[in-house]
Amino acid sequence: MPNLEKYRNDPRYKVVPTKFGDETIDVIYRRLRTPLTREEQEKLPPHERDMFTFVSPFNQRTYEAAYDIICHQDMEVVLRDGTKIYTDIYVPKNAEGPLPVIVSWSPFGKRPGDGFDEWQLMGVPPGTVSKLSKFESADPEYWCRHGYVIANVDPRGIGHSEGDAVFMGTQEGRDGYDFIEWLAEQDFCNGRVAMFGNSGVGMAQLRIAAECPPHLVCIAPWEATGDLFRESMREGGIKGEYAESVIGTVAGKGYIEDTLAMADEYPAWNAYWEDKVPKFHKIRIPTYYTSNWNHFH
Repeated sequence: MPNLEKYRNDPRYKVVPTKFGDETIDVIYRRLRTPLTREEQEKLPPHERDMFTFVSPFNQRTYEAAYDIICHQDMEVVLRDGTKIYTDIYVPKNAEGPLPVIVSWSPFGKRPGDGFDEWQLMGVPPGTVSKLSKFESADPEYWCRHGYVIANVDPRGIGHSEGDAVFMGTQEGRDGYDFIEWLAEQDFCNGRVAMFGNSGVGMAQLRIAAECPPHLVCIAPWEATGDLFRESMREGGIKGEYAESVIGTVAGKGYIEDTLAMADEYPAWNAYWEDKVPKFHKIRIPTYYTSNWNHFH
């Protein structure tokens, strides 16, 4: 049986009874790291600066983010349970009519380039990706000039978005469904929405596509972990610490599911871990799925 009293008595945590099918399981959440502005980051020693804890000040505005690219910044989207999340929408300035939209959904911050002079993706030479890009995602400076709209999202609990952050699972899928269907109603969208991106940006696609939002037409998840428990938390039965790289670095005002603590307290398969496995059989749209052989992806 899990020992949850140490979490209930620690203000850094909270325990939330949550239904998974017919079963109710106590889910452990830990407090998210405090969002930091660029100025607050610069006061830290270089080794303590982390792009995932950077959050731009909340600023709802429309401006020209790059030549001929308009950004609708911090647009509000209300999910089915009333939670408000925020997105940056990049639109070609002189677009003739609505366009297809590419969505980037992950907890890694929707505008990390604002906080770092040398913004780049892993393994990509500096200067080949613009600072408008979300981590491991579609670059608006490229895709907007090829006839697409880009939507960079801060999901539930991340940055200024309300609620507590969830890490993979059905809740993330439902939230993504709501966001895509909101997009389809906007004047800039032609009703066709796609998703692509790497790692955490890819994992979300599998959960969202399994919810079958009517206006999601294709996905391209790259290196997207499927079974969180068996592929990351307990690889071959051996304890892994992958989730710490996500839940221990991302920032927001509330809490995030602590999958490390969950793996300690629930070391055997149950409905919580089952919920973390994508429902692959429900994905009915074209999918370009890439992977590798050498780590948890």
